[in-house]
Amino acid sequence: MPPSLAGPITAGVIVDTVGRRWVFLSVPALITVAAPALLRGLAGHPVSSGRSSPLQACTARPVGPR
Repeated sequence: MPPSLAGPITAGVIVDTVGRRWVFLSVPALITVAAPALLRGLAGHPVSSGRSSPLQACTARPVGPR
């Protein structure tokens, strides 16, 4: 099942069983689990801004005129 279908179905089941607030309260938990796995998977791969770390690329501000 593609994620574009699994997400809404999962959210709907959670809303129907325990309430809509739990959908929003689960986001920080999902980020806590997914962020380290994402950063570990991207470690060592160059990013388009030339930074060596994905975290540095996300937090860096652009230099020069836009």
